[in-house]
Amino acid sequence: MSKKAFITMDMESFFDSGCMKRHNIVGDEEYDCASEVERFIDFLDERKIKSTIFVAVSFLPRCKDILLKAIKHGHEIALHCLEHKQVKNITPEEFDQEIKEAKEIIKKELGVEPVGFRFPCFKYKDKYMEVVKGNGFIYDSSATARNLRSKISVDNGFYEFAPNVHKLLFFRINLSGGGYLRLMPEFFYKRKLKRAIKNDYFMLYLHPFEIYEGQFPKYKELNIFEKMYISRGREKYLSTISSLIDRLKLEGYEFFTMKDYIAKETTDEWGRKI
Repeated sequence: MSKKAFITMDMESFFDSGCMKRHNIVGDEEYDCASEVERFIDFLDERKIKSTIFVAVSFLPRCKDILLKAIKHGHEIALHCLEHKQVKNITPEEFDQEIKEAKEIIKKELGVEPVGFRFPCFKYKDKYMEVVKGNGFIYDSSATARNLRSKISVDNGFYEFAPNVHKLLFFRINLSGGGYLRLMPEFFYKRKLKRAIKNDYFMLYLHPFEIYEGQFPKYKELNIFEKMYISRGREKYLSTISSLIDRLKLEGYEFFTMKDYIAKETTDEWGRKI
């Protein structure tokens, strides 16, 4: 298959961000960035690209109409969480109940059943991944790749779409987006990204607040690094993503939703299951 690119969004409130939750900052609909979800869908529709949207179900009421529009335009709805919290804070049994509840809400409100999952903050342990598999999901997009030559892995029919990661000394630098793309020095990111794109797989992820171009209130609870995280690079982030998409197209990448990619991989030219 051709070079593969996946554009994804973790659809969650700005107040689900780790630093906001850490300080128990109360949510405010004026700044939760629900409108940025629609802005991003329109941005992709203009470029005829379908995305995979990992939904935090607690944020769904604010974005239901936007998501119904996204489904109509061919975007995929996947599951991120019931409420945005790391699974280390709950038992596998509680996690199982939350997944079941979240799936039912998405089916009831949006009329689709999610088959993909992404853990909050990309963090999990194997026992929680077994819960995901046991609830009928066919893929996950959480595992951190070991190097730039990230490949889609398949284990007993279960797919894993990993972020593009570059190893630097003792650290792993995520090249797939989020705060990494906004905060890294441009010269450094471009050099590493050039190497990543020369392979045949790229996955981008972002959060709605990252393309919000307005000003957030000055939250006194946040330290200087947290303030930098929520502010730096937002005003030009969509432009950066646009340039990245153009570059991927020039390199011959084909864009897929994760569900559509799996469907294409597992059917023959006559549409029969392989």
